[in-house]
Amino acid sequence: MTPFILLIDDDEAAHIYHNAMMEMANYDMEKIVNSYSVDEAIGLLSGCEAKKHFCPKYIFMDLNMPKKSGYDFIDEFTNLDLKFRPDIYIVSSSKNPSDLKRIQNLSYVKGFESKFLTLEFFKDLKSNHVV
Repeated sequence: MTPFILLIDDDEAAHIYHNAMMEMANYDMEKIVNSYSVDEAIGLLSGCEAKKHFCPKYIFMDLNMPKKSGYDFIDEFTNLDLKFRPDIYIVSSSKNPSDLKRIQNLSYVKGFESKFLTLEFFKDLKSNHVV
């Protein structure tokens, strides 16, 4: 069974690509939600427990987006009153050492992955985490 997954990226091509990889890895695509901004993602998450729908187990998020960045998302996410805490993976093309160091200090971030996530990544996640 596929848990809910939230993709946060301002790039439509990234959504298309990652959705295709998850579909090829046999994920239940009805449980994949695409968000194009931090504000949209926070809005989705802020009411998920009360509405008993869409509380993601995994969040895959771009770091560099216009208006608000992945860091802004982490700041806002940590201020939400949520009982659940999904695994957050930063998905970025950034190779900036300061980004990597800053991410290591964020407790909710489980990994930093190079953009774009591969089919193997999604297959491994599915087999290792029973996605």
